[in-house]
Amino acid sequence: MVVVETIAETLLERLQTEEVVRMPASEAEYLELAADFPYKLDYHKGEIIAMSLATFWHEVLVNSVGFLLEQFYRNKLFFVSNRTPACRFRKVIIATTSPI
Repeated sequence: MVVVETIAETLLERLQTEEVVRMPASEAEYLELAADFPYKLDYHKGEIIAMSLATFWHEVLVNSVGFLLEQFYRNKLFFVSNRTPACRFRKVIIATTSPI
């Protein structure tokens, strides 16, 4: 009997024991998975790259650093966004001539 796992099943299984998983795939396979996959996926040079979810303490640290950056750059058009899932830390610097 031959058991064929889908890319999604393989990624989910490997993410149980690995923090970052790389798997060869086509761009079409990536696009099919990316919309509904429960973990963050990236595609680079013919590989799907999946990262496991952030730990509780990672999220606490990211929120604390974001808060400190916002306080330090107050009134300087610096914004920190913490987007779930996978606790993504993004900073956006906006150049503008008018106040926000």
